[in-house]
Amino acid sequence: MRSRPVVAKRVRQGLGAAWDHALDAGRLPPQTPNWWRLVLRGKLPSRGKTIQGKPIGPVKRVLSRTEVSALLHFLPNFSRDVEDALALYLWMACRGAEIVAMERDEITTEGETLWWTIPVAKLKGGRSPVRIPLRVPLVGRASAVVRRRLAATDSNWLWPSVGAAGHVLQKAIGVAVWVAHAVRRDAAGLGSATSACRALGAS
Repeated sequence: MRSRPVVAKRVRQGLGAAWDHALDAGRLPPQTPNWWRLVLRGKLPSRGKTIQGKPIGPVKRVLSRTEVSALLHFLPNFSRDVEDALALYLWMACRGAEIVAMERDEITTEGETLWWTIPVAKLKGGRSPVRIPLRVPLVGRASAVVRRRLAATDSNWLWPSVGAAGHVLQKAIGVAVWVAHAVRRDAAGLGSATSACRALGAS
């Protein structure tokens, strides 16, 4: 079933669950390993949704110069939290989940430059055995945004929130971008900005 990796995963999971049930019911010796939990684990990557062999759904891309320019002019239309997060998207090319989880003690000053050290636990790619903390220099508008947010709150989080996580979630930024796109997509003169917002929100 390698040609149908999503279905193959579901079958493997179902067989693993059945094996667990048999163990719990005493139908198998208690020390019997559940091999179905291990068979091809992590080795059935999906190729995405397809129809008649052709991929469907959003395609990852980068913003054009026109879109970046339009988006920069459009940023003040967002709330300050969203505007700051999108600015850091553009200036640092980091993941949104890492940006909104930025903490005060991850920011250091070396000379006149601010550095953000993202701990391994926050980075994507948890299965890689060679991960190390990611150090990102904060320059230009990124530096200005981070310095202002450091001064504006006593919280350890730079995007504090009353939610369980303690900080604004990345999906909240994505929702705000998509709402802006939906509300303004038909407005004259905002085509490039909303197209850029949609592409950035999808990232």
